[in-house]
Amino acid sequence: MMKKLFYVLIASFALSTTSYAQGVYDFPVDKHDFGVIDEGTIATFEFKFTNTGKDSLNLKRENIRPSCGCTTPKVTEGRIAPGSQGVITAEYNSAGRIGPFTKTIHVFDSTAIVKVLTIKGIVVKKEEVPTLTDAQLKKSPKATFDKTENSFGKIERGQMVTCKFNLKNTGKDTLKITSAQSACGCINYKLYSKDNAPINYVLPGKSAIVEVTYNPQGTGINRDIVTLFTNDLATPRIALTLKADVVESLIEKSPVKSDEIGSPFQK
Repeated sequence: MMKKLFYVLIASFALSTTSYAQGVYDFPVDKHDFGVIDEGTIATFEFKFTNTGKDSLNLKRENIRPSCGCTTPKVTEGRIAPGSQGVITAEYNSAGRIGPFTKTIHVFDSTAIVKVLTIKGIVVKKEEVPTLTDAQLKKSPKATFDKTENSFGKIERGQMVTCKFNLKNTGKDTLKITSAQSACGCINYKLYSKDNAPINYVLPGKSAIVEVTYNPQGTGINRDIVTLFTNDLATPRIALTLKADVVESLIEKSPVKSDEIGSPFQK
């Protein structure tokens, strides 16, 4: 009986050691938004990861499977030692694919999915860029932002957050935002004057506020883009980038669990 118990303990120790001593894919960023891109563009992004495990990762091309043939992943093949970095490059061929897209890349370890990487964006028809004279550019409205990126830090899943971008028309004609597009569908915007009145345009030399509402759904680091289409001849498309670290809850859980049936020290 004791001999049998001894072998059971040895087997259990071996299994626990094997499960502990393994490589781990740690992706600080697992989602990427390309924003608005022209049809025919091959959009590329590098997903970098670190092996935070106790053993090497043996990454091969067959470990990476895209959701469609329009997405081509490239990988750092070979053994990746603990503490070392690797890269999975996602390429999206937008030729003939006008409209919004969301594609995934599954990272497999043996037969199990260990990570899902996501790329998204909006493909628009490529238009010929007109040749503009200096006189036309000088008469054009010009959208000048104080910033084009905002980080909300850590927020809860489902939480709706708002930020403001200061916009000034430094051109010679009236500035209009004709439309806005976002691949995530989680961004809305409003245009206000400096005295908080809703407006549809910005006169030359005047300033306005672009108020953006953001409601990301996926946990982890989210980076989403809303593209504003304007009548600024020099810069007709302006991308505003929003970032947030989405967690399930901002309430810190106590390490001490309450006992439903009561503590033995309670009276």
